[in-house]
Amino acid sequence: MTERPRLVVNIDPNIFREHEYQKEELISFCVKNGLQTRGTETELVERIFVFLTTGVRMVKEHGKKRTLGIPEITSETIIEEDVIFTERMRTFYHKHLGRSFWFHPEFQSWMRANPGRTYGDGIAAYRMLEEERTIKRNARVEELDHIAYVKEFLADNPDMTENDAERCWEYRKKIPGSKLYEHDDLSFLR
Repeated sequence: MTERPRLVVNIDPNIFREHEYQKEELISFCVKNGLQTRGTETELVERIFVFLTTGVRMVKEHGKKRTLGIPEITSETIIEEDVIFTERMRTFYHKHLGRSFWFHPEFQSWMRANPGRTYGDGIAAYRMLEEERTIKRNARVEELDHIAYVKEFLADNPDMTENDAERCWEYRKKIPGSKLYEHDDLSFLR
């Protein structure tokens, strides 16, 4: 097995690519040779390879963090293109929607898809999305209750059919309280 060559300026770029170097070694090489040291290990390897091949010192432009150019958010404030979810925005929505507000993925998608609408429209959209999420959550709970009910029914009554279990479930789910199977549910079949 050949020994890994030292990472120096006159190393063959292809030999450099054939070997793995620790990130600290890559950063050290960059510092010594005036290369940018920020980035992932993969970015450093690419930057060094380009330098060894062409002598060019690649500089990755890091975008400046955008700030929300709105001094105060009101219900009439227009949602910007490429909206950024900021603490100022969170404060606005907490004020109008309560402390339980959070930037869930559905709301983020709505905000990104609706530049030009208002933050007031966002309040209405959030409430609608929360209602949809609640309906889906409740439907899922009912589905799980239904599955558990049928399973328990059939375990308690092996001589009965799934159709019998379904008929009892239809009665049980309309009654306030627990949706768990009880042996007394057989009275629903009479």
